[in-house]
Amino acid sequence: MAVAACQVTPPAAEDRGADKAAVGADSPISAEVQILEQARLALDANDLVLARNVLESIDATRLDPAHRHRLELAMVRLILLEGDVDAAAERIAALPVPIDANQFAEQQRLLAALASARGEYADAANTLMHIPPPEDLTAAQTLNDAIWAALMRAPTLELPLLASATADSVAAGWWRLANLAVVSFDVRALREALADWQREHPDHPALRPLPTPLAGLAVPQTLQPPRVAVFVPLSGALAAAGAAVRDGFLAAFYHAAAERDVLIYDSAATSFDLVYEQALADGAGVIIGPLEKAQVGAANAYSARLMPMLALNYLSAGESPAPGLYQFGLAIEDEADAIAERLLADGVVRVAMYATVAEWSQRAAQRIRSRLAGTTVTFISDSFLGDTRTVTDVVGEALLVPESAARRTEIEGLIGAPVEFVARRRHDVDAIVALTDAVSARALTPALAFHFAADVPVYGTSQMVPSARGAISRDLDGVRLTQMPWRVYPDPIERALAKAITASTSELDSLYALGVDAYRIVDRIGALDTNMRVLGATGVLRVDEQGAFHREPVWALIRGGALLAMPIVVPAS
Repeated sequence: MAVAACQVTPPAAEDRGADKAAVGADSPISAEVQILEQARLALDANDLVLARNVLESIDATRLDPAHRHRLELAMVRLILLEGDVDAAAERIAALPVPIDANQFAEQQRLLAALASARGEYADAANTLMHIPPPEDLTAAQTLNDAIWAALMRAPTLELPLLASATADSVAAGWWRLANLAVVSFDVRALREALADWQREHPDHPALRPLPTPLAGLAVPQTLQPPRVAVFVPLSGALAAAGAAVRDGFLAAFYHAAAERDVLIYDSAATSFDLVYEQALADGAGVIIGPLEKAQVGAANAYSARLMPMLALNYLSAGESPAPGLYQFGLAIEDEADAIAERLLADGVVRVAMYATVAEWSQRAAQRIRSRLAGTTVTFISDSFLGDTRTVTDVVGEALLVPESAARRTEIEGLIGAPVEFVARRRHDVDAIVALTDAVSARALTPALAFHFAADVPVYGTSQMVPSARGAISRDLDGVRLTQMPWRVYPDPIERALAKAITASTSELDSLYALGVDAYRIVDRIGALDTNMRVLGATGVLRVDEQGAFHREPVWALIRGGALLAMPIVVPAS
């Protein structure tokens, strides 16, 4: 593992000038060294065909040990860029111990890249942390940015455990810094936490210099925060949904005690261009919303839009976002991605999947199949659940129970006498994925038990438990669900909103959470970065290169009619 490689003591820095002097113009190896430099330039330009041709043309026997080592490092880098992770790992494992600080640093960077390619971002971060901080400020910035990128991709909920699990004070400082950046409610809270961290770690290499994304948030604003315009439907069919988003946003606003103005507009009362012009005249500097998908498309097409906008829905497939448009919503695809990743992490091989007629269920099923294509996971059945009265039959057919009964009939016909018999299900099912709502789920889980599959783990989405309040059917005990963090972990805003959430609006709690997270995102909108992570009410939030936000949900287990957080385990390094 990359962590083990981190334990190598870095060699003392050497004078690279002496190395160059040893390979002068008259040196017999100078030509090979120059070719090696050409290969490095080709790798930097990501010209892999040229890099391979150049590297394979080098006569390694004409190189001294230091340059032979650099040749090997270049080959590892090439193989890794070509996507052959196993071959790269095998080749780097055979390398000798680096003979100077430069080789050590390059080898550590490759080990970190290898760990990242395997999705082992905590190992990648730990590996990079063991590179001695460069004296050159540009090189130090590059290293700290690389460490930060790995930290932000490590499992978010594990950050405090990773900090406490290491005896290395430098590594622990990095993990704590990453955690405070992720959990700080808004930018003001982050700056206060960062100031405390700096007082506790005055000599930490993360300060020389701060990672670029963190530095952008740490600098105090010199201007008053802009007025925020919130576009949500407060009339018409989506009025209840719009009010829930508004109330969640305002709850976050008051919780943060923010020094800015919030302007609320009914986006259902008029067209987007008219409400936008009104907000512009009122002095707004940033827009939250709209919530309606059609209005998000209209906002994207509005050429006169000058303000950045965080739309609370996503553009239709094939639409490209205009500059300054960010998208954030409760897409089921984020939960489907989490299920696919969890199946792989849990070592599941054979899956039975059940989906319903609901559009979200069909989208989730398609996403899971797409994400798991070409992996070790196989779908041994892919069933459709229609009328709840037919669920038992559908489950039995998927588990091949009727075939078991048919074999009994066949045997009795052959021997001409009744036989003792217990029907059996197929035994090649490792897990069940249930993309159902609460009603279908209450029919599905008893049907699984009836057909002898009560011992098979069931994975589902938050749609099984659409509200954080009210009793959960005990028929669902044992089901593993993707969930919003604020339904599983204590949250002060959720507790405050609980007083305002009635039985009639309890199923809108996800929209309250959407409003809370919209506030947290817009507070950071001037310094958004693809390496940023925020532990929000709806999930761990990140933004992609197209300005679309994605949510990583947490995992909960239904036990005794309640949601319990599934334990977080940090493997020993």
